[in-house]
Amino acid sequence: MSLNKTTIERLSFNKYLVRMGEEQAQEPQPMAATAILSFHDAVELFLQHAAEYLNSHRAGKSHVNFMEYWEIIGNELPDEQELGQKPAMRRLNDSRVNLKHQGTRPNSADIQSFSVAVRDFFEENTPKVFGIEYTDISMVSLVEYDSTRETLQQAKEYLADGQRKEAIKELAIAYDNLFFEYNQRMQEEFGYQPFSIDDSVGISPSSRDMREFGRDMEKFVERVNSSIDAIEDAIQVLSLGIDYRRYSKFDSLTPRVLRSIGGGVDVPDLPDEVEITEDDVEFCLDFVIETAIELQKMDVTEELER
Repeated sequence: MSLNKTTIERLSFNKYLVRMGEEQAQEPQPMAATAILSFHDAVELFLQHAAEYLNSHRAGKSHVNFMEYWEIIGNELPDEQELGQKPAMRRLNDSRVNLKHQGTRPNSADIQSFSVAVRDFFEENTPKVFGIEYTDISMVSLVEYDSTRETLQQAKEYLADGQRKEAIKELAIAYDNLFFEYNQRMQEEFGYQPFSIDDSVGISPSSRDMREFGRDMEKFVERVNSSIDAIEDAIQVLSLGIDYRRYSKFDSLTPRVLRSIGGGVDVPDLPDEVEITEDDVEFCLDFVIETAIELQKMDVTEELER
């Protein structure tokens, strides 16, 4: 049975919640405890979706208990299959109740164990219910901007082929495309670009300055304009409420995209001595998707088109 777009999007959102929980689990206490809520939400949404997908007569019932889904879904699975990870998810549910209703925070060891258990839950049960591997679910489908989504898909293909540096370059382009497309749409609709500093702010040396100061003046102008670009980037990130630490990591891993007046892009190759891991690529991929989702919330042109 092939999966429709709505099912893929719902599964992608599940995966997004899991990744968000994994990020929260790495925070220091007490912030790390919020991972329990994200993990539980991800699993519960999956269970509700699975019951609907399998056409269970109890799907959508508001009074269904979290742990009852193992029986509800198990009754609909073929070949006497069972939904896995029930004991671990019972512990997760108990921990969530203790945190939310009694204010009892889980310790760091518990949070890390839940991070592993939730990943195991999805890897074991996604094929049983939906007939696809958990690793094949792509959050790229959550991105509504065409050029960004296409570039993200290309980055995933590079990653699958082991071309991690090429994947990183594509992700740098995807991030740049995201704001370029958004600003173009806002310019066409409202006549301004929310995340762009006025072009007149930049400086350029006069012929007299160049004759008098030469390369020193050229270097000064490059530094000033580079600082203005950095301020513009910071405005983008802070306006969206994105964690600036995550942006800094993304910025350190990706090369700077050079965009021409006509909209073309050029990305320099990464130096040979720079090593890019699969985790680096996965982080950058998630960051661009996360940024796209936040930007889509602010895109009033989408609302006007509906």
